[in-house]
Amino acid sequence: MRGARDAVGPLLLIAVLTLTACGGSRDEGFGDRPATASGPLPSKKLRINLDASPAEVAARSSIPILSYHQLRPPTNADAAIDRPYIMSPARLRSQLDVLQRRGYTTISPDQLLAHLTTGAELPPKPVILSFDDAVDDHYRIALPELRKRKMTAMFFVMTVVLGNPGYMTRGQVRRLDRAGMTIAAHTWDHNRVDEYAGEDWRVQIDEPTATLERLVGHPIRYFAYPFGVWSPAAFGRLRKAGIHAAFQLVEKPIKFRDPLMTIRRKIADPNWSSAEFEKALRSGFRKVGA
Repeated sequence: MRGARDAVGPLLLIAVLTLTACGGSRDEGFGDRPATASGPLPSKKLRINLDASPAEVAARSSIPILSYHQLRPPTNADAAIDRPYIMSPARLRSQLDVLQRRGYTTISPDQLLAHLTTGAELPPKPVILSFDDAVDDHYRIALPELRKRKMTAMFFVMTVVLGNPGYMTRGQVRRLDRAGMTIAAHTWDHNRVDEYAGEDWRVQIDEPTATLERLVGHPIRYFAYPFGVWSPAAFGRLRKAGIHAAFQLVEKPIKFRDPLMTIRRKIADPNWSSAEFEKALRSGFRKVGA
């Protein structure tokens, strides 16, 4: 997947630097935090079982999860390869309205994890929304639209960009968390996970996760692979950093032996009609490989 800020790899880092220069069964309890006008409120605890059988997890892995990136009108300067990752605010509002009209309920990744590992009940039409790369559009545009509709979302944050022009500040990330959104890790500078060696694991996974934990004041449990590209070598490293589940894209199937580390998401296409959007929500998330 190559396009926009979530698909430029080394070019992204160059741009950022330029801007800067100018026990037993491992059951755990989570408190789900719904978004409200006054911030998150605690609700019932969610039980998860990190030792659930892969077959059970894979069988339940059909919840639609959408990924958004830049929220702005495309321009003539945007390359064709980038345009699938650029959605106008009006189109975002339209897609959120479709979800609301059709009775979809946004759920948190904690709710998803409880469902995948214990079979916990979900609303009749659950969906997860996610926003990648920490662009400031997410705070300025996505957050108000989500709160207006009492929706929640995940925000996958790469830490190298925080505070740079066009990206969120640390304070904005903290406010997203306080508003009931889920802050999740997305590496330091968006390099591919399947190319890591040596110190890369510390730089790209351990330190960014710890940075976000200090920022929001609680553990970070979720991670998204840059470009959607994963490697089995990453699974143990992610778990060591405290990650419970990791998200790829739909180009590859769920890995049957470790489905929690290969949960599938779809890029939300800005050109989908309402009918195509609804069709995309109904299929393609549960595809299991070896």
